[in-house]
Amino acid sequence: MEHISTIQFVTNVYNQQIVIRFLNNLEMNHKLILSQLLILLFISITRAESSDLENKVLSNFKEQNSDNQALESGSACTPGCMTCSSYGCITCYDGYYLETNLQCVKCPMKDCVTCNNAGCLECPTNYFLFEFNCVPCQQKNCPTCNGYGCTSCFDGFYLQAGVCILCQEHCKLCNAFGCQTCKDGYFWDGKHCQLRCNVPNCQTCDRDGDCVVCQIGYTLQNFKCIQNKKFLEEGINSYQ
Repeated sequence: MEHISTIQFVTNVYNQQIVIRFLNNLEMNHKLILSQLLILLFISITRAESSDLENKVLSNFKEQNSDNQALESGSACTPGCMTCSSYGCITCYDGYYLETNLQCVKCPMKDCVTCNNAGCLECPTNYFLFEFNCVPCQQKNCPTCNGYGCTSCFDGFYLQAGVCILCQEHCKLCNAFGCQTCKDGYFWDGKHCQLRCNVPNCQTCDRDGDCVVCQIGYTLQNFKCIQNKKFLEEGINSYQ
């Protein structure tokens, strides 16, 4: 009996350790998810505050200029200002943010489209936002990505497992099964994107637009497609 109780005791302790490890891992996962949610919430709030500030400045300017004085823009403003008044900046160019003193301040981080004093809020094409920094995508062929890979691809590529894969030649849109849409000036022949021929009665043209294969009933002569009957007649006449 004592031997059995000892085994039960050891088993209970082992099971408790498993439960404790599971709860610790669960707590770490919850903390990670919570931190990511807090970052997203902070970005949303700061974007809203930045937009509210611009709206308030613009509203105050309109109230204090009831004669509908036109807003200044471009070179008339201080560096970074898109539009301004005699009181200061109202809106800023990409890469700048509006401070409470109505000055446009350059984003502290590189490659930001929009930002605030905490860091980047929006990134350009081929970058993704991570902890208020714009991180370049690992591939040049994806306009949007995340830490795991591409999330979309440019025309001429298709997305597979986070990687942008090149379509076959002259294809504009494709997937893992093949080409869906050919580039302008090309047509799908069932296997490839072929150059659309402007040569009458031609079936296939080369890269230069010259005919290389004629339709049935026509013969190729000097990059032109001549009807077989006419071709034979011309051949007979040349021997007479």
